[in-house]
Amino acid sequence: MTLSNEDTLIQTLINASVLWAEGYCKRVFAGGSFELYSDSYDFTIPNAPVSSVSLSYLSSGSYVVINGSNYKVDTTEIEPCIVFNDTYEVPDYDTSIEAIKVAYTGGYSDTTVPDNVKQAILCKVASMYDNRTEENQRWVTTAEMLLMPYRIFNI
Repeated sequence: MTLSNEDTLIQTLINASVLWAEGYCKRVFAGGSFELYSDSYDFTIPNAPVSSVSLSYLSSGSYVVINGSNYKVDTTEIEPCIVFNDTYEVPDYDTSIEAIKVAYTGGYSDTTVPDNVKQAILCKVASMYDNRTEENQRWVTTAEMLLMPYRIFNI
């Protein structure tokens, strides 16, 4: 089966609407694998929800993995962070802007994207399909209202 021009247009509008929703909310709705680098242990992890985390530090030019039993991921905040166990002595690391490395899986899976996020994306697709030009927006749109609970304002 070949895609028609209309199918191609709709897929392009869906892709654009997902990117718009992610930018509007400062979140990733399509899950994936990510890496974050920091110069200290004091950081937050973007792209919540976070489902798996591997933490390592730079020592003598190579990354050393910290055993996952020595820390937990605090997901009570909008953006998760690493909290070390009280009994764990945090290791020293090389002085570098990439001294701490966090490899993680973040975002939603296809089955866990909230329904109102899906609806907001569909609203945006319909609006772009119907109005093939830039919208002259004066009020908050339905799509934006549906995304409000998922929007991160503190970045």
